[in-house]
Amino acid sequence: MSVPSTSTAVAARPRRPVPLTVLAWLLLATVLVRSVWLALDGSIDLDVYRLGGMAVVDRHGFDDELYGPGLSLDDDGGLPFTYPPFAALLFVPLAYLPAWLTELALVLATIGFAAGLSAVLLRYAAERGRPLPLQSRLDPATAVAAGTAVLLWSGPWMRNVGLGQINALIIALVLYDLLRTRDDSFLGRVPRGFWIGLAAGIKLTPLAFGLVFLMRGQLRPILTMGLTFAATVLVGFLLLPRDAVVFWTEAVVSDERVGNTAYIDNVSLQGVLLHLGVPGGLEPVLRWALILAMLVGAALLIRVLAARGMILSVVAVNALVMLYMSPVTWSHHHLWWGLVLTTLWVDAWPAFLRDGPRRLALALGGVALVGLYVGPIRWDAWLRPLGTPEPAIDVVATLPYLALFLLLALWTVTGLRSGARGAGGSGRG
Repeated sequence: MSVPSTSTAVAARPRRPVPLTVLAWLLLATVLVRSVWLALDGSIDLDVYRLGGMAVVDRHGFDDELYGPGLSLDDDGGLPFTYPPFAALLFVPLAYLPAWLTELALVLATIGFAAGLSAVLLRYAAERGRPLPLQSRLDPATAVAAGTAVLLWSGPWMRNVGLGQINALIIALVLYDLLRTRDDSFLGRVPRGFWIGLAAGIKLTPLAFGLVFLMRGQLRPILTMGLTFAATVLVGFLLLPRDAVVFWTEAVVSDERVGNTAYIDNVSLQGVLLHLGVPGGLEPVLRWALILAMLVGAALLIRVLAARGMILSVVAVNALVMLYMSPVTWSHHHLWWGLVLTTLWVDAWPAFLRDGPRRLALALGGVALVGLYVGPIRWDAWLRPLGTPEPAIDVVATLPYLALFLLLALWTVTGLRSGARGAGGSGRG
């Protein structure tokens, strides 16, 4: 067998468009600068984390109650602390660090996770033979840079950075627990379910990912997740007994602490129905009926996806269930959008969507992509100065999240129909 010459091998390499490569790195550079500027300019939610830690140790004479009406150094009311006592204990180091340092550290961690998520999505798409748009025209490093820029410029990620939210770190724990393999260094010896249980000790919503373990028949990870979460609750009661009693008996069931459910930025199923004008008496009935249907359908769909090896789709479906079930889901909680739309393109489009469903998915996906990228806060800022009535603004800002919910329903129906026929066999990956 002849060995190709060096010149032949170089000539065989695909040519990468230089303008496209330059544009990708330029977009990344500008969004990095903007992200750091936003983080250092505000980060009001990070201030709440810091004040929560200060309330635990009475740092600098700060004597606000951890679960009082609000935390503030200026006696202006402030924002309430909505996380479990275990989270407040983890935030104690923030009380001893300069504000600018914690803001910079958090935004760099968020940027790092965006880059890691971009790499994971690009690799998944390539391995399953469905490269993302323009992926084949960029070298691997530039493709990751472009993906990172696309994520960070979007409404959910930009708002997450500006508020100083820890959502990216929570999602990182969840994804690591669900995607890691047995040989992931010494951390691979930690039982699966531990990191999700730990994440739930900081913010309760990751408990929803127990559905993945349940539908895959993985009882040991469910037990590990539950015991880990219980351990975080116990630590809270041991070290902050009075605050733990207040949180688990009062604060955790108080809707007022997390904000107004009718606010335009609430994009949970409850928020979607309220923004669309569903009457208050009918809304709870309709919401719980839809949640029940979504839960049953998503659980069955997860089994079909897991059998085909579509692991990222399994995570995406469960993430959507979590986001729509919660009474309050702010738009910056939708950091999952890139993963969801990638799996729809890579897995659902070729395997389940055909003819009419494919055209419908394309229309719904377009509305969801544009709307999620902009975000409700931007829609409000753009439309209100034009004199647009508030109900119309609510509808425009909500349609993308309705479209995404309908996409989940379409994915469920076509996926279960395909699973019932046994079409396609096992997926790769």
